[in-house]
Amino acid sequence: MATSSQKLRERAGAALKLVRETKPVLAELGIEIDERSAAAIPLVLASMDAAEAIYALLINQPEESWVAALIMQRSQMEYVLRSAYFARAASKKELLRFRKNGAMPKRGKRPIYIAEVATEASQHLGWEKTKLLATVRSHHKHLSGLVHGGKEVLAIYTMHDTWGDLTIDWEDLIDHVDNVMVFVQLALGVAMSLSPLDAEGLDKAVRPIYDKAHAYFGNRGPVS
Repeated sequence: MATSSQKLRERAGAALKLVRETKPVLAELGIEIDERSAAAIPLVLASMDAAEAIYALLINQPEESWVAALIMQRSQMEYVLRSAYFARAASKKELLRFRKNGAMPKRGKRPIYIAEVATEASQHLGWEKTKLLATVRSHHKHLSGLVHGGKEVLAIYTMHDTWGDLTIDWEDLIDHVDNVMVFVQLALGVAMSLSPLDAEGLDKAVRPIYDKAHAYFGNRGPVS
């Protein structure tokens, strides 16, 4: 029997509040506009906007819109990884090419794979590569089929006898809520990497939201 969606809604509500409190922090980082920030920061902001939209759907109408929320989760992850890549790892040539025509860098004759974007970004930003790659590969495997209309879509929309019945165990989606928030925090880290502030200035700017994020991840009340 499917559970009530109330715990999911509560967790998504807490996450929505946190991402809305996170976005204004970017204005406190003193980031100057240049070729690199003009590529990375729009992607950071777009990823946070996507997170807000995901949470809004899961709060207001998860029964009808959870599939759409997961589709956006795949995009949110890629926005963050691209922002991280262009913030530090990309060469000037790659950066200018992306800004001019939106083309991702190539490795040989093929476009760079998302796992390679994650690997190179993590090396430049000091992220834990093994854990990040595991998350990226899991997201890519489970969410890409939704984005591209693969067999996952067929399975979801035929899991019940009634067309359009998307009922699941709603608490299964809470991990997705938290994974989206992980990438919100990574996006903030990308913005911090572009800040000219010294360590003390950065700590002053982000400490309040860092503490709130720590409390969020330490409090799984809605799913207990």
